Amino acid sequence: MTRTTTRRPRMAAIYAPGTVCARPAGTAMATCAAIARPRAGRPAPTSPTSTPSRATPCRVPCGGSSKRRTNRDRHRAQAVPPWARWTQKAGRGSGRARCSRPTAKANRRKSSSLADFHARVRALVPLCYSFHFAACSRERMQALLKRFLFFFVIPLFPVAVVLAASKPFDGADAIASPKSAIMKVENACAFPSEAKVLEDDNGAVLKVWRLEGAAQFNVASLPKDAGLLEYQRYIASLGIDARKPPLKVPANLNDKERRIWDAEIRNNETIYRLKLGAIEPISCLDALLFAEQNRRLSQIDAPTEFIASVLSRVREGRQELLVVFGAGLGMFPPKSVYGLEIVQEAIKDGWEYSYMIHNHTIQNHRDDPVPGVPVPSTTDIGFARNLANDYGLKAIRVTNGIYTFSSSIAELSELDAR
Repeated sequence: MTRTTTRRPRMAAIYAPGTVCARPAGTAMATCAAIARPRAGRPAPTSPTSTPSRATPCRVPCGGSSKRRTNRDRHRAQAVPPWARWTQKAGRGSGRARCSRPTAKANRRKSSSLADFHARVRALVPLCYSFHFAACSRERMQALLKRFLFFFVIPLFPVAVVLAASKPFDGADAIASPKSAIMKVENACAFPSEAKVLEDDNGAVLKVWRLEGAAQFNVASLPKDAGLLEYQRYIASLGIDARKPPLKVPANLNDKERRIWDAEIRNNETIYRLKLGAIEPISCLDALLFAEQNRRLSQIDAPTEFIASVLSRVREGRQELLVVFGAGLGMFPPKSVYGLEIVQEAIKDGWEYSYMIHNHTIQNHRDDPVPGVPVPSTTDIGFARNLANDYGLKAIRVTNGIYTFSSSIAELSELDAR
């Protein structure tokens, strides 16, 4: 039986190009302009640039060689993983150029939308070299890096600059330093009223506060005092651990002075090694006393010491505090402003001598500044023992404006005194 077959005409015969894509000399790509033949009954184009309405020219880079490819396996496009297909552009990696007329659908595909952005972000999660290293080219890796920088790093850079330049000392913010205490500024940390001045003679002052309620004064916080905050920022800028700063020993000491400083070194080492007492961030009341002296004389430019006695009692179910503050213009306060006669009268009225506090100033504040050591000296220990014997002193405190050492008198029995 004879089988009749009808051969279809070759597409090349119907739509034979009117021009040939030629590669100009000295260029890497040529431009293809394929012109379709007109239908029957229609005139042929009269110029090389004229085309019928249905014959849209295709102007894309000529991909690859003009020779016929006989080895199909050799020139087959490499497989691209699904998560990386969005990075493959038309004509790249396929072995031939693609020709498509720009349509509204293509324009919508090119438009950026929120869903497309999320799809691209999700595509960044799997790393190229995890499972499809062969499909990752240098161009794709660079594109991923550019998108990461554009969408994540660059938008966050102004935020980081603003945060770095902001001041963290307003309201209830904190002073944060890797080598200093983290202190909160509280509006409640303040004296409720002005002190009663008992003596003011040539810069030597003696004043008294009477406070009700001791809870807010015993917490670790700072008053909203600009001078104190400036001092704390200065100490933090030194880059030295304010809790355990080195003890600066003067040079060219004689034998007597050497023995004194040797005792100071032994006391410091004993306190830190045996953890005698406690060294904690400065409390509200201690910070208020330090700020009071800092207002009188800058503790950065003219370091000076103050002395204060804190007495307490319970009256009608409420705890009361009596603070006796004394200071002068020199490095050490004169004995006339120690206020021990006031302490003695208060003890007769039922007050208890809770603790005595003074400050240790910046060491070598002009040449090589170092924070004051927040531990008692041999002189401080001897003085505290005398106060304990004569007035019943319970504890001693020493502050450098950042940290405060506190200890009972009994804990100081192992330390040297003079």
